[in-house]
Amino acid sequence: MATVGGPAQLDHAVGDHVCWVVDAEQTKRDAVVAFLRDGLTRGERLLYVADQPLGDLVALGDVTGLVADGRLRAEPLTALFTAGHVDPVTQVDRLRELTTEALDDGYAGLRVATDGTALVTDTAERRAFMTYEVLADRYIAGAPLSVLCTYDDRVLGEGASELASVHRRRHATRPAGDPRFGVHLAGSRVIVSGEVDLANHERFAIALGAAAACDVGDLLLDLTELDFIDSRG
Repeated sequence: MATVGGPAQLDHAVGDHVCWVVDAEQTKRDAVVAFLRDGLTRGERLLYVADQPLGDLVALGDVTGLVADGRLRAEPLTALFTAGHVDPVTQVDRLRELTTEALDDGYAGLRVATDGTALVTDTAERRAFMTYEVLADRYIAGAPLSVLCTYDDRVLGEGASELASVHRRRHATRPAGDPRFGVHLAGSRVIVSGEVDLANHERFAIALGAAAACDVGDLLLDLTELDFIDSRG
């Protein structure tokens, strides 16, 4: 599912993995606050990971109180993501641990929002991070967990659209941030949705490469959700 423009809010369900390609700080903050506020009403633990997490959450309300009673964790990027080269398997294991911890502490689940822009300015790091996003998506789909990933296309350019392509739900503030297709894993199937043509076929190859790099055995390419593909695709 992909949308472009509109207000910074979508309905979110447990198991959702959503990407917002933003072009302004306020757009990001609105999206993050709406996403986390929804988690509060569902009795979920909240985790926000970003360069300056507390500054983004003022509109959420009593942030200090939420942190004090354990409902909210506002952490720097290094709290969730290891420094240096991203190890996709290790990162998914960390996500699994945090989800289990939330359940053990009596919460209905875990809701995670991130601004990972600073982690993926390097092309090689972005490719590795896309593989993590693919593996994480497969875990999130069956877990008491929902995740919002925001990326700033003012910093990443087309790289933000590449990252959006490996999320099952995508929203872009402007059309350039919308990859117009999605790639995700369901078991051993690589499911492709949307449209692939001359304008985005290079990003399509990158997304398929991220799925192939997951190293989960033989994969079946499932095109039943693909609406259109041209000869270049």
